[in-house]
Amino acid sequence: MVINGLREYFSVLLLLGCLFPAIAGASQANPESVFDLLPELPRSLGRVTQRFDPADRKPVRSVFLIQDVHSNYTTQKNIAGILNYLAQVGELPLILVEGGSGKASLAFLRQEGTPTSRRSLAERFLREGIFTGYEYADIVGDREWSIWGVEEQDLYDLNFRCFVETKALGPQLTSYADWMNRTVEILSQRMLSRDLLLVRDSSRILAKDQSQLPAYIRRLVGLWEESGHSIDSFPMLAQFSQRQQPPRPIESFSISDSLTGIERLRVALEDDLARSPPEKEIVELGRIAMLINKLALLKWSPSDFAAYQVARSKSDAASWLMDLQRLAAASDLPRIEQSAVDRFPVDLEQAARFYAAAELRNTAIAENALKRMQAEDASSAALIIGGFHSEQVSRQLVEAGLRVIVITPAVGMDTDPDRYTADILRKRQPWRPSSLLDRRLSRIPESGPAPR
Repeated sequence: MVINGLREYFSVLLLLGCLFPAIAGASQANPESVFDLLPELPRSLGRVTQRFDPADRKPVRSVFLIQDVHSNYTTQKNIAGILNYLAQVGELPLILVEGGSGKASLAFLRQEGTPTSRRSLAERFLREGIFTGYEYADIVGDREWSIWGVEEQDLYDLNFRCFVETKALGPQLTSYADWMNRTVEILSQRMLSRDLLLVRDSSRILAKDQSQLPAYIRRLVGLWEESGHSIDSFPMLAQFSQRQQPPRPIESFSISDSLTGIERLRVALEDDLARSPPEKEIVELGRIAMLINKLALLKWSPSDFAAYQVARSKSDAASWLMDLQRLAAASDLPRIEQSAVDRFPVDLEQAARFYAAAELRNTAIAENALKRMQAEDASSAALIIGGFHSEQVSRQLVEAGLRVIVITPAVGMDTDPDRYTADILRKRQPWRPSSLLDRRLSRIPESGPAPR
C-alpha cells in the first residue's frame, strides 16, 4: 500500500549532493563488473557515478541505486528512461521505492483507455508532480515489473510530523540566519584577511549564480596551491590546477563528481587561512550561519547534518548567538533581542529533528529492500531513493553482501520546492499519534550523534 501518495518528498537534499565518500569495507568495482554486460548509460539519461562491491565476498545480488531529485520533471522522465534501459541490457524484475510500503505497481491501470490516452494523461501527471518516473514507466509501458515500497509506516509518519514542525519554524530560523549573516559579513570585512574574504565573496557569488562554479573552483584551487599545498588530496579537482601539465579539458568536469571535494577544499582552505583566534571565531560562526540558513530552506545534505552534529558536540547552540552578540557589541553593531537568544536553541534542535528522523528511515529502507529481493529471489533490482538516504543505505546493502551501482539521473532546472511542499501538505491526511510513534519520536536525540 502506498503511504498516502507521498512517495518522493522526505529526502530533502542538495541537488548536487550526489557523490558520497568511499564506503568502508567496500571495494570500487571496475565498469565491466556491472551486470558484466552493462554498457555506458546514455548521458542524456544520466550517468553511473559510483560502484561498490563487498570487500570480503563475491556479491550474489546487485542494486542499481537511482538517486531521486524530487518534483523535477526532467529527472523523473529520465528515471523512467533509466529503468527501461536497465531492463533492456539485463534482467530487472524488481523496482524498490521510498515513500511507500508494500505493492506499489500501477500496472492495473493499463486496462483503462487507449495507449495514447494513458500516455497523454501520465505525461500530464508527471509534469504536475502527481506521478513519479517509475509510475510513468509502469503505466505507459508493457514490462512486468514487481514494484514495492520499502518504507516502515511509523517511521515515515514520524518523518512527516517532523517535516511539518521544521517547515513551520522556517521564518523564525530565517530571522536568526539573517541577523547572523549580516553581523558576520560586517565583522568579516573588518577582521578577516584578504584571502579569507576572497573565499567568502566567491561563495556568496556562487550561491546566486551556479554558472560561476568553474571559476569558483579555480579560485579555491589557486589559493590552496599558493598556500603551499598540493591539490593531490582533492583528485577530482586536479583539472582546475594551474600547475597541471598538460591541463585536462574543462569539458570533462562533472558537478556531481566534484561537489564533495569542493566543500572539503573550502573548509580546509578556510581553516588554513584563519590564523588568529578572531579569524577562527568569525569563520566558524559564518559556517553556522550558513547551516541555519540552509536548514530554514530544508536544504541540508547529509554532510550539513554531520557538520551540525560536530558543531553541537563542541559547544551549546545558545553560545553561538551569545558569542556573536559579544562581537557585535564590541563593534557597535545591532544586537538580536534576548528573547530570540533564549528561543534559538529550542527552535534549532526541533528543526534538526527532521533530519534525525530521515536518518532513522535508512535502516528500514535497506533491510526491507534486501528482504524483498530475497522473497522474490531477484538477482538485481532498482532502488529509487533521495540523495539524503543514499550513502547510509548503500553502506548497509554492501555490508549485507550486495553490489551497489549508483546512478545519478540527468537533472533539469525545473525543480519547484514551493510546489512539492504545498503538495505534501495538501495531500497528506492529518496524522494520528500513536504510542509507537511517540516512542520513535523519543529515539531522536535533542543533540549528539544521530541514530544509525
